[in-house]
Amino acid sequence: MGYYLAGFDVVGVDTKPQREYPFPFIRREALSVLRDDETLAEFDAIHASPPCQGESSLRHITRKKYVDYLSPTLELLDDLLDIPWVVENVETTVKMPGSITLCGTHFRLGASGRVLRRHRRFKASFPLPATGRCWCDGQPTGGVYGNLTSSPLMRGYKFGPDEARQAMGIDWMSRQGLAQAIPPDYTRWVGEQLMARFWPGVPSRDHHHDRYSSGRIERFARL
Repeated sequence: MGYYLAGFDVVGVDTKPQREYPFPFIRREALSVLRDDETLAEFDAIHASPPCQGESSLRHITRKKYVDYLSPTLELLDDLLDIPWVVENVETTVKMPGSITLCGTHFRLGASGRVLRRHRRFKASFPLPATGRCWCDGQPTGGVYGNLTSSPLMRGYKFGPDEARQAMGIDWMSRQGLAQAIPPDYTRWVGEQLMARFWPGVPSRDHHHDRYSSGRIERFARL
């Protein structure tokens, strides 16, 4: 949704059907698309969000072995010469040097008197502006993960389903979808950087979504 609001026509790619996905969708393995020059020629930019389980600190708790999708994704993206790209993953990854970190506090996101703590790293084929530190420390925070059952955890407060939808700015997803998603504000801001650099004349679509047309979302005024 964020890239759409920034002005892009969005097409999704995944191996599994995505009932909640609001845009055209290709059911295909993402790495195979990155290897397919004919398919890539149909697109102006690429955003990749490889599965993050192998990069998450929770892997030390589950002790499961996960396939590393991030490394081959980065290698394939680095080989692209004519298409700008962005890749996103969890803050605990060590495979994205030079990336920036976005947090819900950068966009005043939150619910029930708590700010959204959801750190995600973004790396691009072009320079992204430095975002500065987030403001999680010293404030009541909430997270979105697991089954979204509201309860105090060792990691902090976990938003329930309705709180999570409000905090993330996503009102069309199930609990499972919310737990895996990132706020549209993040990709909207990244999309704005893409547009400003490569297609400065393309207008945004802020008026297409009530949440954004309300003017409640603040840009990075404090960064």
